[in-house]
Amino acid sequence: ELQNKLESTELSRSVGLLFVGNNDDRETTLRVLEKLRWHGPVLNLAGQTSIYESVFALSKCKAFLGNDSGLTHVSEGVGTPVTMLFGPTIESFGFGPHLRHSQAYSSNIGCRPCSKHGDKSCRFKDMLCFESINTEPVVAHLCKNLGLLNT
Repeated sequence: ELQNKLESTELSRSVGLLFVGNNDDRETTLRVLEKLRWHGPVLNLAGQTSIYESVFALSKCKAFLGNDSGLTHVSEGVGTPVTMLFGPTIESFGFGPHLRHSQAYSSNIGCRPCSKHGDKSCRFKDMLCFESINTEPVVAHLCKNLGLLNT
């Protein structure tokens, strides 16, 4: 059923957004979509799929944008290049991306890392580690992996 859903959308023919995750992530995706005002195709599978179905969906993507998380690492595991954002964790712990077309981005603020696995809340409650990431190279890398840039 999931394969039919993927094939029946515009995801395979144009740039679209795919969201995966658990029920808590579904609420987050709805808030993100509201802020983005995205007009292209969207397939929000957060909270609706098993881990196997999520892995299958990620294997069909041209690119993945996410933080240092399990789904980001799974995306690389199925060969999908990632644009990986490091906030409370740091690349030097060995959790950075490994595929040739994957890239990590982070900010250089003094309170990083919060913890080795990102399981502690931001002690300053501002998530400046994410907020201060320069978005221009992030967007450029993602567009390159999506085939929207020639360089």
